[in-house]
This record gives sequence, C-alpha cells and structure tokens, in this order.
Amino acid sequence: ADKELEELLAEKHRLRVDRMEAEAKMDPELIIAVGRDSIAESQEDLQVAIEQLSVPEKVIEDPLKQVSSSGDADIQNRMDDLAKVTLELQRTKEEMESTIGELEDKRRIIEEEEAEEKAALAKAEKTSKKKKKKKTKKVNDRLKAEGLDMPDEMKKKTLKYTAYQRRLRELEKLPEGDIEEIERIQEELALLSPEEILIPQDIYTFFTSPGGHSLLVRGQKKTGKTTIALQIVEEIAEVDELLYVPSRSMDRRRFMQYPWLLEKEEKDRKFLGDKKQMKSFLDSNDQENFDLTDVRRLLKRSPAAQEIFNIYARVDERLPLPTIIVFDRIDKLAERHRVDVGDLVEILHKDLAKRAKSQLILIQEQPRLRGLDSMVDGSIILKSFSDDDREFTGHMEVAKLLDIDVQEPRYFYKVKGGRFSFMKGVKSI
Repeated sequence: ADKELEELLAEKHRLRVDRMEAEAKMDPELIIAVGRDSIAESQEDLQVAIEQLSVPEKVIEDPLKQVSSSGDADIQNRMDDLAKVTLELQRTKEEMESTIGELEDKRRIIEEEEAEEKAALAKAEKTSKKKKKKKTKKVNDRLKAEGLDMPDEMKKKTLKYTAYQRRLRELEKLPEGDIEEIERIQEELALLSPEEILIPQDIYTFFTSPGGHSLLVRGQKKTGKTTIALQIVEEIAEVDELLYVPSRSMDRRRFMQYPWLLEKEEKDRKFLGDKKQMKSFLDSNDQENFDLTDVRRLLKRSPAAQEIFNIYARVDERLPLPTIIVFDRIDKLAERHRVDVGDLVEILHKDLAKRAKSQLILIQEQPRLRGLDSMVDGSIILKSFSDDDREFTGHMEVAKLLDIDVQEPRYFYKVKGGRFSFMKGVKSI
C-alpha cells in the first residue's frame, strides 16, 4: 500500500511539473510562482500522506509490540527454567562426584582391610601348621612310646588303615588337657593295632593267598558274626574293593564302631537296587566272564533280581581286580529272592569265587541250617558265653579252611567296643 501511494504521488508530481513547464513557455515569472506553490503543495501532500501512513504503522506496531513483549516474556521464562534445570544438574553432578569419591575411599579401605586380613590369615595358618607339625610329632612320639605307631611296611590302604588314620586325626585335634578323650582314642588305636594282624593268622593267610575264596560264618545270635566279618574285611580290603550286601537294617551303633560302613552301606544299597544297572549289564554281557544261564534260571521267581545281577555287574566291572563281598545274611537273602539257600550259595561260589576269583564272606543267620559248609572253601563257628551284646567273651572254631594247614583251630575271644580281640596264650581244648 505504501509503495502504491508513493507511485501515485510521484505520478501527480510529474504531471504538475509537465503542466508548469508548458505554462512557463508562456510566462517565466509564473513558472517561478507556480513552482514555489507546487513545492509547498507537494510538501503538504507528503505530510498528509505521512500522517495517513502513521495510522496503519501504529496499528501494526502495537500488536507487534504486544507479540514481541509476550514472546520475550515466554522466552525469558523458558530461559529461567533452563537455568534452574542447569543449576540442578550441576548440583546433582557435584553430589554424584562426591558420592563416587566416598565410594572410592570405602573401596580402598575395604581392600586394605582385606589385604590385612589375608596377611593375618596367612600368618595364622603358617603358625597353625607349625603348631600342628609339632603336635603331630608329639602324638607320633606318644604313639611310638605306646607301641601304636604305623609301621612303614603297611602300604596298602585297607579299611583298618583308614580307620586308624581317622582316629589319629581325631587325636591330633584334641587339646592336650582332654586326658579322658585322649585315653579313649588311644584305646581304640590299640584295638586297631597297625603293627599286628587282628584276626587269626590262618584266616588272614586264607584270604590273601592266590585265587578266590568263600568263607561261611555261622553261630547263635549275638555271637559276633557280623563283627568278625567286618574285622576280616578291615584287614584285607580297601574301600573300593568291598561290596556290602545287607539283608537287614544295620544297628546304628555299628556305624559308630565302623565309621566307613555308613557311607559304604548306603552307596551299595543304591547300586544293588538299580534296575537300569542290571539291564545294562545283562544287555552287554557276552559270557566272556560269566555264564549267566544258571543264575537266570535260579532267579526267575525273584521279585528283585537286580540285587543279585548287580553283584555280578560290580565284579565284572572290576575284573581283573578282585572284589571282596560280604553277604549279611545269606539265608535271609535267599529267602527274599524265593530261592533255596544251598542253590544260591553253590552258584555264587562257582561264579564269583572260582571263576571271577572274588573273596566271599557269607554270614548265616539260622544256626540249625546244615549243609552249607560243604559248598564253600572255609567255615568258622562262633559261640558266646554271655548275653551282653556290647561286651562278651566267646569261643571260635575254625572248622575248615581249604588248602590251609590250620595251626590254631580254636580260640577264645573277647568283643569290646564292637571289635574282636583274641586272647593271647589261651587256647581252647
């Protein structure tokens, strides 16, 4: 609009100048007067135009000022808010840096404390080892003085060796002032007596001679049948060589007397009851080690045949190494499998003792049962003179030991603390 107005005014002025130039040709003085008037008139026209233009300028300036004022206020508010946020972030950053510094200090303190603790533990352990070494030497000296030290030639880690070492560790842990407990463990160490064999020499020779053997242990109730069987395996067997076949729940006192038996019995029970193990053995058996025809026929009516077959499986997996098997009780085992005890003993003796060269100890529960002696390589008979099952004396007869020239067929024995001691210098007649 302003531009158009300016163009109109310029066109008007041009027309006036043209008119005045035309009139000047007629009268020069008039030209001057008209020019003066036109200039004045033009100024008036310009002033009017400017005044006219000032009205829309104000109309425009006022809203612009309002908008500018409003925008400036909004921007200022936003800038104020941004300044507050920036200030808060700065404060948070400073707090985080302070916290990180505190954590670093704590970490450094903890690391220093851990280093000090490790150094203290290492020092204590070093001191403890020195003390233990001195104490072990004292214990060994005391045992040597008592005649209970372990001879160097006892290399095989039999169950007796394991039991001796266990008791020895217990003794080393005891304070020197605990005289009563020290004496108790020394008595147990004396019963284990590593420097001598704690079963009759003839029985020891019988089981340690080449080949497999079977021994029947029989007698009245509470005569020590299981005790003598466990004591025999302690002398001749390592823990991995032994397979314990129970037919009853074990008296808990027995585990106190023979600590290795608890874990062994639980482990062997689980193995013997494993049907998958039986299936794997039967599927893979190529009759190279065993001909299972007779035992399959014998167990056709058994409700739990896996127990017997898994005995064969254990012997098979250990071959050519020997396995020492304790059947506690063989007559109860036959009853559970619904077979004749004589047939069972005959097959086990043939397959396991003779063919696989295993060592069998068969405990017989029923004292009146006769005829089993002829099916095995050896037999011993026990008779007790007391009704006390914790401490009693008795008589043992070595009825048979195949290929052994029996030097002492009869012994008096004493059972105390769950262990046999055969009376030296006392012979039965």
